[in-house]
Amino acid sequence: MKLIQKLLEKHGIEQVVRSVVQARRSPPEPIRVLGLDINTNSTGFVVLNELGGIESSGHICTKHLQSDGQILDIGVEIAARMSQVHNHELSTTPLVAWEVGIEDFLRTFSPGQFKTKGLFQLAQLNGLVSYCALTTFGVAPIHVHPTAARHFFALKVPPGVPKKKDEIKRVVLAHAIASEPALYLPHMTIPAQFDVADAYVVASYTYWRRVVDTVIATSHPLQSALWPDMEKQLARQIA
Repeated sequence: MKLIQKLLEKHGIEQVVRSVVQARRSPPEPIRVLGLDINTNSTGFVVLNELGGIESSGHICTKHLQSDGQILDIGVEIAARMSQVHNHELSTTPLVAWEVGIEDFLRTFSPGQFKTKGLFQLAQLNGLVSYCALTTFGVAPIHVHPTAARHFFALKVPPGVPKKKDEIKRVVLAHAIASEPALYLPHMTIPAQFDVADAYVVASYTYWRRVVDTVIATSHPLQSALWPDMEKQLARQIA
């Protein structure tokens, strides 16, 4: 790890990262990053600003609607709330550059692990909400699988702790509250708090993914010199 850090410093990658983050935090126009944790019964959302801090958060309960036959109605409720969020930001900050991250519902399919009907319902809802995000915020959303976002922030159940059904969600909730005390929402049910916490992690991942993408695009000439040097140094270590 120290070797890699020295190589990054040698080739100026650290300075590139620092300048990208600084530009990200001082953009020409305000940035808002919306993270959505979608489910047929419940959806959490979080909006971050250009500093990566909380602007707003909330929960959309759709338990009163049946996932079997009312997917469109569920999508309409979520879309209506997204429109409210958009209009609220416009009322205070007319010029906003939006970014949207939506929790993906499936990375791989394991026979017997999921109900096929439920997967199709989630796929339908995900498509509906993605389209509504595009038409409401004017940007195509990225889809983030929860395990990828959790891995990015090194969120996992500690060793020795029984891996119960909701244990990882408790880890995510603790991380969210530690990062943003405003996400301590005792008036919400625990499942709703889980949804908002998941939405926060999706929003944060979306925020930092843009930083990573910008660094990669910015530092391409540096990378062409970095990788051969790194391969040479690693070969020496192995030998």
